[in-house]
Amino acid sequence: MKRAVQTIVRRAHVTFLRKPLPDKICLYGHSLAGRQAALDEFLSRFIDMGYRFVGPDPFFEQPGRMVLLSFDDNYQSWFDALPVFERRGAVATFYVNTLPFRDTASADELKWFFARISAEPEPTLSTDELRTMAASGQVIGAHTHTHPLLSAVPHAEAKREIAQSKEILEDVLGTEIAHFAYPFGMRRHFTKALQDDCFELGFRTVATGIPCQHFGPLQPGLIHRTCWDLDAPFEHNIETIGIDGRLFERLTGYNPTVGGY
Repeated sequence: MKRAVQTIVRRAHVTFLRKPLPDKICLYGHSLAGRQAALDEFLSRFIDMGYRFVGPDPFFEQPGRMVLLSFDDNYQSWFDALPVFERRGAVATFYVNTLPFRDTASADELKWFFARISAEPEPTLSTDELRTMAASGQVIGAHTHTHPLLSAVPHAEAKREIAQSKEILEDVLGTEIAHFAYPFGMRRHFTKALQDDCFELGFRTVATGIPCQHFGPLQPGLIHRTCWDLDAPFEHNIETIGIDGRLFERLTGYNPTVGGY
């Protein structure tokens, strides 16, 4: 029943609220394991449409057609996909959880981490691989230490999770970490007080997973991202990011773009 309702909501939005793609689009995903061919197709087709793949700072500061592409959590498959990004001249932003580095986390911690994010276990990054990614020009951001639901834990604990991930990444990379994405991504998963904390900690941007927001004006310091599913057909994803579902999301707190393909 839930899936049927989601499909009806999506089809209604596609029929009545689909728009041409805007010049600036924010997208995100997770693991790239087994998805390098799909990633390459995605990058090349957007480049053919005149888009550039850039990090958060040029996205806000420069004109033109741009995609801010990002990935959340912590996966070795990101490192493995570096040749694809380099071949296409594409910059992505990787929001990294700092607990599960495979050269610092125990087997039990890794098992616990993947259970927390409801994902199948797979290899995570080493700190050396993260350094290589940063040195290649990819943008590294923070995503908390252990991936908690920040709105469900005490404020002090949530702020500590955010600060700890920033500190660890800065220690590993020896450079400022200026961008943060909060886990799970929807409005109900974060608070205005924590957003303010992020800016006080020195982050320049905070990224969400709130969909359909790219049809509104850019909000300085806030990155609203829609999911791009590399396991789905390219055309289905294009349809998804063409949906202006801002009103539905604001009224219900849920994503109007989910549904079968």
